[in-house]
Amino acid sequence: MSRRSSQSNRPPEPAGGAAPPSRPVGCFTRLLLPAIAVYFVIRAIAAFARPDYLPTHDGPHHILSAWLVGHANDAGSGYLQFVEPGHPFTALGFLSLFHLFEPSLGWQAATSAVLGCIVALWSVGGFLLARKVEPHRAWLGLFAAATAGQWVLYMGFFSFAVGLGLALFTLLAALSRERLSWPVVFGTSALLTLVALCHVAVAAMTGLAVLAIFVARERPSRRTRGVVGAMIAGLPAAIIAALTASGVAAVDAASQGALATPPWPAGLGDRFFLLARTFTPGTTDRELVPLFAALTGIIITALDLRSRRARALDVALAATSLLLFALALSSPINLLSWQFFAPRPMPLAVLLGILTLPLERFGRFTKLIFVVWLLWFTAGSLRWTEDHNRKLDAAAKPALAGLQASLHPSRGGARLPLIADPIGLAGPIDAEAEVPFAQPLLNVGLLYAVAQGGMAPYFFANIPQGHPFVFKGSLDSLFPPVPARDFWRILRDPTTPPDSPQKQAVRSAMAAFGAAYEDVILYGSPADVEGVERRGYVADVKQGGLFIGRFKGCPMRLSVIGIERGSKVGAELGWFPALAPTWSEQTVAGSRWRSEEDAHIGEAAFAPTGAPCGAVWVRAYADANGSGRWEKGEAVCRGAGPEGFIVVDRREAGDLRCELAAP
Repeated sequence: MSRRSSQSNRPPEPAGGAAPPSRPVGCFTRLLLPAIAVYFVIRAIAAFARPDYLPTHDGPHHILSAWLVGHANDAGSGYLQFVEPGHPFTALGFLSLFHLFEPSLGWQAATSAVLGCIVALWSVGGFLLARKVEPHRAWLGLFAAATAGQWVLYMGFFSFAVGLGLALFTLLAALSRERLSWPVVFGTSALLTLVALCHVAVAAMTGLAVLAIFVARERPSRRTRGVVGAMIAGLPAAIIAALTASGVAAVDAASQGALATPPWPAGLGDRFFLLARTFTPGTTDRELVPLFAALTGIIITALDLRSRRARALDVALAATSLLLFALALSSPINLLSWQFFAPRPMPLAVLLGILTLPLERFGRFTKLIFVVWLLWFTAGSLRWTEDHNRKLDAAAKPALAGLQASLHPSRGGARLPLIADPIGLAGPIDAEAEVPFAQPLLNVGLLYAVAQGGMAPYFFANIPQGHPFVFKGSLDSLFPPVPARDFWRILRDPTTPPDSPQKQAVRSAMAAFGAAYEDVILYGSPADVEGVERRGYVADVKQGGLFIGRFKGCPMRLSVIGIERGSKVGAELGWFPALAPTWSEQTVAGSRWRSEEDAHIGEAAFAPTGAPCGAVWVRAYADANGSGRWEKGEAVCRGAGPEGFIVVDRREAGDLRCELAAP
């Protein structure tokens, strides 16, 4: 890596024994291709920057994290009741770009601007990298614009996506000279460190490619220099990765159980094609064409290697691509505290494989046909992206209709998002969805925390080394009981009517959880809104399937008679038809009468907290054995059913009397 060796006057030796093509790049490629590339890049950027808000699966987590960095101390927001600053070493890509735009644009426009930057990094970086690998292959750079509408963006993995774009420029730095030199090593190291600050997983994948390139660019007798150069270039990124890993390792393993495990095919073939859809989802050609283009390039490189015609650089790119494919195929869908890991290597795996296609060996007519087809494919792929983003933008508007509402009193406490329609679009879900596994409206409740204050329990804030803000304690210490989020699957089931007993039970159970929070942010159907409102919630915002409101309920006083003074009495209440109790209490019956002869007659009085309007079930019982819970055979309210409770339909606050009798 000396100055003398890197600037030798000797012509560079052909890599891998294959001489570069002597045919010069044509005028069509030199002059027209850049203009075409700029046109497609602008379309790709506009597709993501134009929507008022593009809903994504995890995007609101990143938006709230970035917002807190500048607004945690906002008066009345209540943020610091729940969170405190972390010290992240990575996942800083979105946050850094967001803070360039948010002060002047506001959080919504800043988010759109960052998405535009992400798409620009990937599209421009892919085009420049294709041209650098081989000038005749510059046309292959259009695949980057065609695949700008990636699964990782629709899933809201924003910092990961920023890292992918910077990874392409890191590989450009690694290819900047024919031979390894200190400027190349340190330039590559600086960019690889930036990638690690964005996302350490992207840095690890990029480091594999850098190692392969550094080794390939050296003569066989000097390839140890390439290994050493890659180790030096990757050292800062490796330190960042180690610091981050120490934080992840400290996360309670119970958090793994909190991650919903999506259906992941066991068969290798099914998994392979699903992985294709988790790179460029949408139409069949979007899903399969980039994948098969990459595999074709790898196969050609393998055949050339066998006949000793392969360029060392092509072998390096193909080998890296195969390793990333193998990683994607063999990885679990979830890692500790990290969902959807397996699809992450796909973008680099596919793009690096595509860049091995030897366009320089195509005849003029064959290349012309390929170029025309590629232009058609890129235009069609971008058209799908534009149409899909418009649909997502329209689907998000009803869910975000309350963002500008002025709530009185203002919110600063615990808020519970109840998202009964996290998809927003018609069609299949999970692996069969148009964008596999995406639930674009699942986390919109966090956006209401950005706009109006307060905090929701579903926020990603548990790893100080990876999250800008972390919860001050366990969820149990900061929030009332937190419901599971997959209740929407029952409410969204088209095979049962909206007023079915099963759906009514789910609505009652979710409304019961919300009673302990400062308010609920419900988005679903009008039937879901009606189901919550009739339980005693007061609306601050009500518009279609959107409801923001606080629980008032129908307070009640429960009097239990028919018992001996001094005996133990228990009572429970639940939101019928949901059968889980939401309140329970035990007490000792006091004297009911003042007269001495009736002193043995007792009475117990209860004031259940969180008593709703509508149908409730009440179980009062004589706790004869002191177990603290009802057991069959113990006296219950007269008229109770086999399970020991009575059901009453309450329209307003009032008293309820229960006389205990043997079952």
